[in-house]
Amino acid sequence: MVSPKILSGVGLLQGLSLEQLERLAAAAVVKNFAAGELIVSESEPRRGFNIVLEGSVKVFKASSEGKEQTIYVFGPGEPFCLCSAFSRDEHLASAAALEPSRILLLSPTEMEKLARKEPTLLMSMVSLLSRRLKDSLELIESLSLRGLPGRIAAFLLQAAQEENGRMIVRRRLTQRELAKMLNATPEALSRALKKLADDGLIENKGRETLLLDVEGLREAARG
Repeated sequence: MVSPKILSGVGLLQGLSLEQLERLAAAAVVKNFAAGELIVSESEPRRGFNIVLEGSVKVFKASSEGKEQTIYVFGPGEPFCLCSAFSRDEHLASAAALEPSRILLLSPTEMEKLARKEPTLLMSMVSLLSRRLKDSLELIESLSLRGLPGRIAAFLLQAAQEENGRMIVRRRLTQRELAKMLNATPEALSRALKKLADDGLIENKGRETLLLDVEGLREAARG
């Protein structure tokens, strides 16, 4: 049985009573996935509510020719494929582990029962879905209207977090996966990141990027 303590650490579920967490935990399952292993298939009409406990997961679309477009990357504590929690339709996208990952699978039936009784949980889910929709629209705008430097700048601005007065992006994505997300080749992405660094806008340290000139990046994102 899954410990209710695990569920209490999930932001979306905070505010639920111990009894409610125990009910969810009794119907929950934890599964381990290897790097690259498919968690959810786009054509699979399976209901579920998935939360990353450890590792990271990418949600992506794949064409019949095998080309992938990464849409989201999720880390510990983040739910994914939320649409399948209340729908029996096919998934809108696939999900796969980017690294060895532990995934919490909650019962959609229990989640639906709780959402009907707990306005706080329902509003949290609506808020989360609204943010995801906004992110999706921004991704569509970026891919269709911006050049690669603008797409990179927009991604960095969106992903940055403030730490000790500095804006830093800690990327869970590899260079290849980030290239898929930004619709670029890894080589073109590497050149564009170097150009932003040479222009004094960012400083790259492995998977960590320091934003040196936020206004300059905003200007690049508009280009």
